[in-house]
Amino acid sequence: MRSLKLAMAIAFMLFTINLNAQDAISYQLPPKDIADLLLAKPTPGVLIDSKAEWMLLLERSTYPSVEELGQPELKIAGLRLNPNNFSPSRQFFINNFVLKNIKANKQYTITGLPEKILATNVKWSPNEKKFAFINTTGNRADLYIVDVVTQKATKINKEALNNVLGDAYTWLDDNTIVYKSATQLPSAAPKKPIMPKGPTIQQSLGKTAPSATFEDLIKSPYDEQAFEFMATSQLVQNKNGIETKIGKPAIYLSFQLSPDKKYFLTRTINKPFSYLVTAYGFPSTVAITDVTGKIVKVLADLPSTEGTPSGYDNTQNVPSDFDWRDDEAATITWAMPLDSGLIKKNVDYHNAVYSLSAPFTGDAKELFKTKMRYEGTSWGDATFALVFEVLSSKQIFKASRYNTTSNTLETLYERNETDGYGNPGNPVTEKNKFGRQAIITIDNGTKLLMNNTAGSSPKGDLPFLAKFDLSTKQNEIIWRCSEGTYEFVAAVIDPNNLTLLTRKESQKDVPNYFIKDLKSGAADKAVTSFTNPYPQLDGVTKQKVSYKRADSVDLTGDLYLPKNYNKDKDGPLPVFIWAYPREFNSANDAAQVRGSKYRFTTINWASPIFFVTQGYAVFDNAEMPIVATSADKKPNDDFVHQLQMNAEAAINKLSEMGVGDRNRVAVGGHSYGAFMTANLLAHTNLFKAGIARSGAYNRTLTPFGFQNEERTYWQAPQLYYEMSPFSYADKIKTPILLIHGDADDNPGTFPINSERLFNAIKGNGGTVRFVFLPYEAHSYRGKENLLHMLWEQYQWLEKYVKNAK
Repeated sequence: MRSLKLAMAIAFMLFTINLNAQDAISYQLPPKDIADLLLAKPTPGVLIDSKAEWMLLLERSTYPSVEELGQPELKIAGLRLNPNNFSPSRQFFINNFVLKNIKANKQYTITGLPEKILATNVKWSPNEKKFAFINTTGNRADLYIVDVVTQKATKINKEALNNVLGDAYTWLDDNTIVYKSATQLPSAAPKKPIMPKGPTIQQSLGKTAPSATFEDLIKSPYDEQAFEFMATSQLVQNKNGIETKIGKPAIYLSFQLSPDKKYFLTRTINKPFSYLVTAYGFPSTVAITDVTGKIVKVLADLPSTEGTPSGYDNTQNVPSDFDWRDDEAATITWAMPLDSGLIKKNVDYHNAVYSLSAPFTGDAKELFKTKMRYEGTSWGDATFALVFEVLSSKQIFKASRYNTTSNTLETLYERNETDGYGNPGNPVTEKNKFGRQAIITIDNGTKLLMNNTAGSSPKGDLPFLAKFDLSTKQNEIIWRCSEGTYEFVAAVIDPNNLTLLTRKESQKDVPNYFIKDLKSGAADKAVTSFTNPYPQLDGVTKQKVSYKRADSVDLTGDLYLPKNYNKDKDGPLPVFIWAYPREFNSANDAAQVRGSKYRFTTINWASPIFFVTQGYAVFDNAEMPIVATSADKKPNDDFVHQLQMNAEAAINKLSEMGVGDRNRVAVGGHSYGAFMTANLLAHTNLFKAGIARSGAYNRTLTPFGFQNEERTYWQAPQLYYEMSPFSYADKIKTPILLIHGDADDNPGTFPINSERLFNAIKGNGGTVRFVFLPYEAHSYRGKENLLHMLWEQYQWLEKYVKNAK
């Protein structure tokens, strides 16, 4: 404790002296309450079998050290890989498993687990009497199976797994698993030559090929060799411990087992590898093989996606969405554009969906056509399925009933994707005779059981379970979360008797899981007893605040006030507003209430709530809608003006409530929220300071669109200029703290954004500090980095907001 206090004192002195622009300081610690909140032990995750007999508790540690983040990493083809173990280099691991028998309310310790558990990819066996997981060490990844009855874990593979692309394994039956194994040892990897064979050259010969600004792409012939080495794998069947190779080694993007377990749908990558898109956009072959690896049917040879037309809803003029029908033994389906891939083409239908059944020798059968872009199908039984369509440019979503007998579509509901109030929920599924999840119907096949885990309403989120009548197309809510709590259906255990697994919480009650029986009305049975990991937040109050902006659009935000705060006695507080803008075509949708004031306050590294412990009024999730002002306008046509209206409305409301000091307000955000922050500081004088993390500040660096903007830079150059805070860096005089991970992997938010904005503000005499976090991607993870980030934010708020002149 003494060393912590000493470190904090030294840190404060370091910050307050006049540092040079290039000064580097060692890692610092934030106040103890903030550090303790960050490092609190996470609540375990939960995985339950379909009968609610066994529950698997997935225990996790806090954050890895920066030293762990700094281990060898290969950045190629849009992937980040550990070159020593054929696995992603940045994974979130499970550190322990605990089995619990729900009926007996008894927990069991699993024997035979690896000494150091770094587990991922947990899957139940088909009969749910076993589960499997991948355990990753410094030099390999292995597959373990745990027998639920004996509570014993066993490693089953001989050769190391290859976990580079897609799923690394799948259950074939209760005693058989198919997985991808590495074909060579990591030590055989190609060595990067000091002297290359020549320069790296790319060219375009007149073919239009717009592409997003992906990170970590292939950049040289060596990268091509390294990718091929890392991604090539061998399919292996393991039956009761006996391994059999399936087919030849290949670069598998995916391998999906047919419902009757006789075939695989495979997608394998071909050369040449692209320098413009990630591995998932490389040329590939889609084929059907039998379980021995013999090719039965080649369905398509797909080109690289680098030629995809720009603009939402546009696609390549090639087949896509290959998938198995869940309700038939071995039938493949896929979609084909009828508009050459261009959504604005004036045609009656934009997609056709086809099918082909085993033995895959006949002609494909057309199932149906869609009037919007095909999004996918959820299969039910032999007579029913739900077909989904979208029009992203208009934010429209449609669900239709597919009659498999007449091959017709009947619209069940169509809504704006941003209309939370109009969301009927998702259809409940259960395992069919093939062990696949299929939509169920109830009440003699006349209704669907719909689960809405958000349940948006004018009173906030109140999740519900409903019956959707297929004739009247109306939703009848049969259960809804009570006001005062937040409870959602995590699983429907028995759809006929309406036995549910729910997750329930309130402002004071930690989230826990319960068995709920709607038919009997019996008292809920608790199946977990998690405790509060955040005692530092005891006494902190939370409320959902409603207000209007100048054009009468309704807004909301979550207001957190410090423990024992009394506005009459303590007066207005310094305010920290945290937000993320969203685009809307409808003002009514923009005005909807989002979130619930009844949720228990949880906290993660990215949260602003830490600072309520330091005497700030924290206004989190402050709505920042950007709304199209007319049918012929796009939301971003009025971006800056509406940002200002949103911010002014929030500050005015907190001031009117008497809890916020309008002269001591900071604004912050991450990613697009950082972009918002820099824009607000460039165009308003509303704030004392800003905190912008991992943002994009020069939109010309994302010339083929960004966020929900589909126009290119060349179609709307003035828009790109005016929306870029970099264009107005000379106007940013409010102190701004820029934070960025030096290994940002998010398309568009290259670290150069923060570097150049820092230089521009500094060069124009502004007050700016730039913190570059080593080894961090778009989402930060390193423990020392996170503690230091919170220290930087705390010091910035203390100096420029709370104690501002």
